[in-house]
Amino acid sequence: MPNDEKEQDRLDLIHHMYLIMLDGDLVVAPVENPQGILDIGTGTGIWAIDVADQFPAAVVIGTDLSPIQPSWVPPNCKFQVDDAESDWSFGKNSFDLIHSRHLMTSIRDWPKYIKQIYDSLKPGGWVQMLEHDFILCSDDNSLAPDSYLRHWFDLYNIATEKINLPTISHKLSEILEEADFMEVTQTIYGLPWGPWAKDKKLKEIGAWMLANTESSFEAYGLAFMTRVLNKTSEEAKGICDKAHKELRGKKIHVYNKHYVIVGRKPLGT
Repeated sequence: MPNDEKEQDRLDLIHHMYLIMLDGDLVVAPVENPQGILDIGTGTGIWAIDVADQFPAAVVIGTDLSPIQPSWVPPNCKFQVDDAESDWSFGKNSFDLIHSRHLMTSIRDWPKYIKQIYDSLKPGGWVQMLEHDFILCSDDNSLAPDSYLRHWFDLYNIATEKINLPTISHKLSEILEEADFMEVTQTIYGLPWGPWAKDKKLKEIGAWMLANTESSFEAYGLAFMTRVLNKTSEEAKGICDKAHKELRGKKIHVYNKHYVIVGRKPLGT
Protein backbone atom coordinates (compact mmCIF):
# COMPACT_ATOMS: atom_id res chain seq x y z
CA MET A 1 0.00 0.00 0.00
CA PRO A 2 1.24 3.55 -0.70
CA ASN A 3 1.64 6.08 2.09
CA ASP A 4 1.80 9.35 0.13
CA GLU A 5 -0.41 12.37 0.77
CA LYS A 6 -3.14 11.07 -1.54
CA GLU A 7 -3.31 7.80 0.37
CA GLN A 8 -3.30 9.60 3.71
CA ASP A 9 -6.31 11.66 2.60
CA ARG A 10 -8.07 8.43 1.61
CA LEU A 11 -7.40 6.88 5.02
CA ASP A 12 -8.88 9.92 6.77
CA LEU A 13 -11.91 9.68 4.47
CA ILE A 14 -12.37 6.05 5.50
CA HIS A 15 -12.21 7.11 9.15
CA HIS A 16 -15.04 9.58 8.56
CA MET A 17 -17.09 6.95 6.74
CA TYR A 18 -16.75 4.50 9.62
CA LEU A 19 -17.82 7.18 12.10
CA ILE A 20 -21.04 7.48 10.11
CA MET A 21 -21.42 3.70 10.04
CA LEU A 22 -20.93 3.43 13.82
CA ASP A 23 -23.13 6.43 14.63
CA GLY A 24 -20.15 8.49 15.75
CA ASP A 25 -18.65 5.87 18.05
CA LEU A 26 -14.90 5.39 18.00
CA VAL A 27 -15.09 2.54 20.50
CA VAL A 28 -17.90 0.00 20.45
CA ALA A 29 -16.24 -2.41 22.88
CA PRO A 30 -17.74 -1.86 26.37
CA VAL A 31 -14.46 -0.81 27.92
CA GLU A 32 -14.70 1.34 31.06
CA ASN A 33 -12.16 3.95 32.14
CA PRO A 34 -9.28 2.64 30.00
CA GLN A 35 -5.79 3.58 31.13
CA GLY A 36 -3.87 2.07 28.20
CA ILE A 37 -5.01 1.90 24.57
CA LEU A 38 -3.05 0.49 21.62
CA ASP A 39 -3.88 1.20 17.97
CA ILE A 40 -2.13 -1.24 15.63
CA GLY A 41 -1.57 -0.07 12.04
CA THR A 42 -2.55 3.44 13.05
CA GLY A 43 -1.95 4.96 9.59
CA THR A 44 -2.40 8.73 9.84
CA GLY A 45 -3.15 8.32 13.53
CA ILE A 46 -6.59 9.90 13.25
CA TRP A 47 -8.37 7.20 15.30
CA ALA A 48 -5.71 7.26 18.02
CA ILE A 49 -5.82 11.07 18.23
CA ASP A 50 -9.62 11.15 18.49
CA VAL A 51 -9.61 8.40 21.12
CA ALA A 52 -6.95 10.25 23.12
CA ASP A 53 -9.27 13.26 23.18
CA GLN A 54 -12.19 11.05 24.24
CA PHE A 55 -10.23 9.35 27.03
CA PRO A 56 -7.81 12.00 28.39
CA ALA A 57 -6.85 9.76 31.34
CA ALA A 58 -5.61 7.01 29.00
CA VAL A 59 -2.20 6.69 27.38
CA VAL A 60 -2.84 6.00 23.70
CA ILE A 61 -0.09 4.43 21.57
CA GLY A 62 -0.36 4.11 17.80
CA THR A 63 2.05 1.88 15.86
CA ASP A 64 2.71 1.67 12.14
CA LEU A 65 5.44 0.81 9.67
CA SER A 66 5.43 4.40 8.37
CA PRO A 67 5.99 7.51 10.52
CA ILE A 68 3.35 9.57 8.71
CA GLN A 69 1.46 10.73 11.81
CA PRO A 70 1.29 14.42 12.77
CA SER A 71 3.60 15.87 15.41
CA TRP A 72 0.92 17.99 17.06
CA VAL A 73 -1.14 15.48 19.03
CA PRO A 74 -2.87 15.32 22.44
CA PRO A 75 -0.36 14.99 25.31
CA ASN A 76 -1.64 11.49 26.10
CA CYS A 77 -1.06 10.21 22.54
CA LYS A 78 2.19 8.98 21.03
CA PHE A 79 3.28 7.04 17.98
CA GLN A 80 5.90 4.37 17.39
CA VAL A 81 7.32 2.76 14.26
CA ASP A 82 6.71 -0.97 14.63
CA ASP A 83 5.86 -4.07 12.61
CA ALA A 84 2.71 -5.81 13.84
CA GLU A 85 3.94 -9.13 12.41
CA SER A 86 7.17 -9.09 14.43
CA ASP A 87 7.40 -10.03 18.10
CA TRP A 88 5.88 -7.21 20.13
CA SER A 89 7.96 -5.29 22.66
CA PHE A 90 5.01 -4.44 24.88
CA GLY A 91 4.82 -6.19 28.21
CA LYS A 92 2.08 -8.64 29.06
CA ASN A 93 -1.13 -7.24 30.56
CA SER A 94 -0.35 -3.72 29.33
CA PHE A 95 -3.55 -2.44 27.70
CA ASP A 96 -7.26 -2.14 28.42
CA LEU A 97 -8.14 -1.86 24.72
CA ILE A 98 -6.33 -2.88 21.53
CA HIS A 99 -7.74 -1.63 18.25
CA SER A 100 -6.95 -2.35 14.61
CA ARG A 101 -8.63 -2.00 11.25
CA HIS A 102 -7.82 -2.67 7.62
CA LEU A 103 -4.91 -5.02 8.29
CA MET A 104 -6.24 -7.84 6.13
CA THR A 105 -3.58 -7.29 3.48
CA SER A 106 -0.84 -6.78 6.07
CA ILE A 107 -1.01 -9.83 8.35
CA ARG A 108 -0.08 -13.31 7.18
CA ASP A 109 -0.23 -15.17 10.48
CA TRP A 110 -3.49 -14.08 12.09
CA PRO A 111 -3.39 -16.60 14.98
CA LYS A 112 0.04 -15.25 16.00
CA TYR A 113 -1.16 -11.66 15.67
CA ILE A 114 -4.24 -12.31 17.81
CA LYS A 115 -2.15 -14.24 20.36
CA GLN A 116 0.04 -11.16 20.77
CA ILE A 117 -3.08 -9.04 21.26
CA TYR A 118 -4.28 -11.51 23.91
CA ASP A 119 -0.96 -11.46 25.77
CA SER A 120 -0.73 -7.65 25.68
CA LEU A 121 -4.23 -7.09 27.05
CA LYS A 122 -4.90 -6.83 30.75
CA PRO A 123 -7.25 -9.47 32.16
CA GLY A 124 -10.73 -8.24 31.28
CA GLY A 125 -9.35 -6.04 28.48
CA TRP A 126 -10.98 -5.71 25.08
CA VAL A 127 -9.97 -6.06 21.44
CA GLN A 128 -11.84 -4.24 18.69
CA MET A 129 -11.16 -5.04 15.03
CA LEU A 130 -12.70 -3.70 11.84
CA GLU A 131 -12.03 -5.49 8.57
CA HIS A 132 -13.80 -5.92 5.25
CA ASP A 133 -13.86 -8.55 2.56
CA PHE A 134 -13.02 -8.20 -1.12
CA ILE A 135 -16.15 -9.76 -2.54
CA LEU A 136 -18.69 -7.51 -4.22
CA CYS A 137 -22.37 -8.31 -3.76
CA SER A 138 -25.23 -7.18 -5.97
CA ASP A 139 -28.82 -7.94 -5.03
CA ASP A 140 -30.25 -6.72 -8.35
CA ASN A 141 -27.78 -8.58 -10.62
CA SER A 142 -26.42 -5.29 -11.95
CA LEU A 143 -22.84 -6.59 -11.71
CA ALA A 144 -22.32 -8.42 -15.00
CA PRO A 145 -20.02 -11.48 -15.14
CA ASP A 146 -17.78 -9.71 -17.65
CA SER A 147 -17.66 -6.33 -15.88
CA TYR A 148 -14.32 -4.60 -15.36
CA LEU A 149 -15.24 -4.13 -11.72
CA ARG A 150 -15.63 -7.87 -11.21
CA HIS A 151 -12.40 -8.45 -13.16
CA TRP A 152 -10.50 -6.12 -10.81
CA PHE A 153 -11.72 -8.03 -7.74
CA ASP A 154 -10.96 -11.39 -9.32
CA LEU A 155 -7.38 -10.32 -10.03
CA TYR A 156 -6.98 -8.88 -6.55
CA ASN A 157 -8.10 -12.08 -4.86
CA ILE A 158 -5.92 -14.22 -7.14
CA ALA A 159 -2.90 -12.09 -6.23
CA THR A 160 -3.50 -12.14 -2.47
CA GLU A 161 -4.00 -15.91 -2.46
CA LYS A 162 -0.79 -16.33 -4.45
CA ILE A 163 1.31 -14.55 -1.81
CA ASN A 164 -0.53 -16.02 1.18
CA LEU A 165 -2.55 -12.92 2.08
CA PRO A 166 -6.09 -14.32 1.80
CA THR A 167 -9.00 -12.23 3.01
CA ILE A 168 -10.38 -14.01 6.07
CA SER A 169 -12.37 -11.18 7.64
CA HIS A 170 -15.36 -13.50 8.11
CA LYS A 171 -13.23 -15.92 10.16
CA LEU A 172 -11.76 -13.47 12.67
CA SER A 173 -14.43 -14.05 15.29
CA GLU A 174 -13.65 -17.78 15.17
CA ILE A 175 -9.92 -17.11 15.53
CA LEU A 176 -10.60 -14.92 18.56
CA GLU A 177 -12.64 -17.67 20.18
CA GLU A 178 -9.93 -20.22 19.43
CA ALA A 179 -7.46 -17.87 21.16
CA ASP A 180 -9.64 -18.06 24.32
CA PHE A 181 -11.29 -14.65 24.00
CA MET A 182 -14.75 -14.53 25.51
CA GLU A 183 -17.85 -12.42 24.82
CA VAL A 184 -16.89 -12.39 21.13
CA THR A 185 -19.35 -10.57 18.90
CA GLN A 186 -19.35 -9.90 15.18
CA THR A 187 -21.49 -7.23 13.53
CA ILE A 188 -21.69 -7.18 9.73
CA TYR A 189 -22.41 -4.02 7.75
CA GLY A 190 -23.15 -4.02 4.03
CA LEU A 191 -21.77 -0.74 2.68
CA PRO A 192 -22.81 0.44 -0.78
CA TRP A 193 -20.28 1.56 -3.36
CA GLY A 194 -22.11 4.65 -4.50
CA PRO A 195 -25.08 6.76 -3.33
CA TRP A 196 -27.72 4.43 -4.76
CA ALA A 197 -29.27 3.13 -1.51
CA LYS A 198 -32.66 4.45 -0.44
CA ASP A 199 -31.70 4.58 3.23
CA LYS A 200 -30.39 8.07 4.05
CA LYS A 201 -27.44 6.85 6.14
CA LEU A 202 -26.39 4.24 3.59
CA LYS A 203 -26.72 6.80 0.79
CA GLU A 204 -24.30 9.11 2.61
CA ILE A 205 -21.87 6.25 3.24
CA GLY A 206 -22.15 5.24 -0.41
CA ALA A 207 -21.19 8.74 -1.50
CA TRP A 208 -18.06 8.56 0.65
CA MET A 209 -17.30 5.06 -0.64
CA LEU A 210 -17.48 6.35 -4.20
CA ALA A 211 -15.14 9.21 -3.30
CA ASN A 212 -12.81 6.65 -1.71
CA THR A 213 -12.55 4.76 -5.01
CA GLU A 214 -10.95 7.80 -6.67
CA SER A 215 -7.68 6.37 -5.42
CA SER A 216 -8.48 3.01 -3.78
CA PHE A 217 -8.44 0.90 -6.96
CA GLU A 218 -4.85 1.93 -7.62
CA ALA A 219 -3.85 1.94 -3.93
CA TYR A 220 -4.96 -1.66 -3.47
CA GLY A 221 -4.41 -2.99 -6.98
CA LEU A 222 -1.30 -1.61 -8.69
CA ALA A 223 1.36 -3.34 -6.60
CA PHE A 224 -0.46 -6.68 -6.61
CA MET A 225 -1.04 -6.63 -10.37
CA THR A 226 2.49 -5.58 -11.32
CA ARG A 227 4.58 -7.38 -8.68
CA VAL A 228 2.51 -10.54 -8.27
CA LEU A 229 0.59 -11.00 -11.52
CA ASN A 230 3.37 -9.57 -13.74
CA LYS A 231 1.19 -7.05 -15.55
CA THR A 232 2.74 -3.90 -16.92
CA SER A 233 2.08 -0.61 -15.20
CA GLU A 234 -0.03 0.46 -18.17
CA GLU A 235 -2.12 -2.73 -18.06
CA ALA A 236 -2.68 -2.47 -14.31
CA LYS A 237 -3.62 1.20 -14.43
CA GLY A 238 -5.95 0.52 -17.35
CA ILE A 239 -7.82 -2.13 -15.35
CA CYS A 240 -8.13 0.23 -12.37
CA ASP A 241 -9.37 3.09 -14.56
CA LYS A 242 -11.97 0.93 -16.31
CA ALA A 243 -13.27 -0.48 -13.04
CA HIS A 244 -13.59 3.00 -11.56
CA LYS A 245 -15.28 4.39 -14.67
CA GLU A 246 -17.78 1.54 -14.59
CA LEU A 247 -18.58 2.22 -10.94
CA ARG A 248 -19.02 5.96 -11.58
CA GLY A 249 -21.56 5.16 -14.28
CA LYS A 250 -24.12 4.49 -11.50
CA LYS A 251 -25.69 1.53 -13.31
CA ILE A 252 -23.99 -0.98 -11.00
CA HIS A 253 -25.41 -1.34 -7.48
CA VAL A 254 -22.84 -3.19 -5.41
CA TYR A 255 -21.77 -3.40 -1.79
CA ASN A 256 -19.28 -5.31 0.32
CA LYS A 257 -19.30 -6.56 3.89
CA HIS A 258 -17.50 -4.85 6.74
CA TYR A 259 -16.98 -6.73 10.00
CA VAL A 260 -16.72 -5.22 13.47
CA ILE A 261 -15.37 -7.88 15.83
CA VAL A 262 -15.11 -7.39 19.57
CA GLY A 263 -13.75 -9.77 22.20
CA ARG A 264 -12.69 -9.78 25.84
CA LYS A 265 -9.72 -11.39 27.55
CA PRO A 266 -11.00 -13.40 30.52
CA LEU A 267 -10.47 -12.11 34.02
CA GLY A 268 -7.85 -13.92 36.06
CA THR A 269 -5.64 -14.82 33.07
